[in-house]
Parts: sequence; structure tokens; C-alpha cells
Amino acid sequence: MKNVNICVIGAGQWGINHIKTLILLNVNVGCIEINKDKLNSIKNSFPQITCFSTIEDSLEFNYHGYVIATPASSHAKLAKLLISKNKAVLVEKPLCLSVADSEEIKSQLKKFKGKLIVGHLMMFHPAVIKIKNPKEYIQKLKVHNKFNNFKNYYN
Repeated sequence: MKNVNICVIGAGQWGINHIKTLILLNVNVGCIEINKDKLNSIKNSFPQITCFSTIEDSLEFNYHGYVIATPASSHAKLAKLLISKNKAVLVEKPLCLSVADSEEIKSQLKKFKGKLIVGHLMMFHPAVIKIKNPKEYIQKLKVHNKFNNFKNYYN
């Protein structure tokens, strides 16, 4: 897959997980990190990847797509910027922090015919798969939790 170029924004725990996975997939990887210490650590740990301190610098390298693994408060702004640049985007959950932001992202996707996916790892977690009925699950929790805080939400 060396013909595929993906840039990861954010070098925290999830960003590093994405970098490692992309390297294993033999993808050309870039990384954007605003924290200089983290950026230097990434450069030392993964000398084969290209590192940037700004998105603008990375755009010159024409990455096919971006992974947003930054604090949730920055997801909407970054996603809208990248979609407007016709980049495919994977955003770690949550996509954004408001309905208004999600509507703006949807509008951007339509306007630029964009491609976006939100991290969905938990969809495949055995506990999530087992939960078919939230009320049933809450009832089971009540049995095990004598300090039940759920009763007001699911009556």
C-alpha cells in the first residue's frame, strides 16, 4: 500500500495507535503534532514518517486522507477544513460536540462530495454487541449496583 498516503493529526495515545497500524499496513504516513516535545518523540520513534507542526505544511504533501486523533473540541474545525480540501477523513469519536457542528460537517460533505468516517471500534466490543436492549441492560445493572443512578433515566 505504499501508494497510499495518510496523515495522522495528533500524537497522543490514539494517534500513535493509528501511526503504528498504518506503518504495519505499509502506508506512507505523516504526522501533525503542535506539541514540539511530542513531535520530536514521534520523529525519533518513527524515523520513516514525515512530521509537521501545522496542517498547512502537510497539505503541500498531498495526502490522500487524514486521521483526526486530537481533543474532541477540535474535531469539527479540523474535519470541516480537511473536507473543504477534498481529503478523506477519519475522525476519532466523538465526531463533534454539538448538533450544529454535525450539521455543518454534513453540509460540507455534501458541498465537497466528501468522505468521512467516525471511529467505531466500540461497535465491535463484545459488551456492546451483547447489549441489544438498553432498558434490559440497565435492569441488569440495577441488580449489581446498589447505588443505582440510572433509575431516573430509564423508567
